[in-house]
Amino acid sequence: ANPSSSAAAKEEEKTEKTKVVALTREAGKNEQMRKILASIDEDKDNEFVVETLEMPLVESKRNEEEAKKLVDLLKSKTFRWIIVTSPEAANVFAKAWADAGKPEGLNIGTVGGGTTRALPTKEEMKWARLFTPSKALGEVLAEELPLDVDGDNESSNSESTDSNREVLYPCSKKAAKTIENGLSSRGFIVTRLNTYSTEQ
Repeated sequence: ANPSSSAAAKEEEKTEKTKVVALTREAGKNEQMRKILASIDEDKDNEFVVETLEMPLVESKRNEEEAKKLVDLLKSKTFRWIIVTSPEAANVFAKAWADAGKPEGLNIGTVGGGTTRALPTKEEMKWARLFTPSKALGEVLAEELPLDVDGDNESSNSESTDSNREVLYPCSKKAAKTIENGLSSRGFIVTRLNTYSTEQ
């Protein structure tokens, strides 16, 4: 047998068995999916090889005016809750929180684990009260967010009382109104800031 033709046949077989997966999230935000696909590729029982191609089709663009309003509100006002519903919203909030001097005594509602992990570390925000709903859905967050927060008297923000039902909701310009409508129907007063947008 011709060694070169045998090698060419193996290369052709490998090419036929290669599956290319395009990762289309924003640049730098595809690592979790890449790891999942790599674990599939490492499975010796698979009949195919997985290759990944990072091809970002969207990017987050901050609305600097709304982001500045967020900083000003964090400095000047006490909210019952601050709602953060995506890792990008968490990044925008984290920067604004730092720019505002890292105020303490905040209550933060997140929609799920990925969003919570994008917030500043527990060491930095050890004073923060976090709430995550039973399901990682905006409508469930709006239904389950507590009106009252246990231990308000121990809060470093003395203005926070049971009568304070104001919620700060920094989010994407393209976010649906599910959360704000759901919270408003329950008696919360929602201030929405469109701090960023996801664009092509």
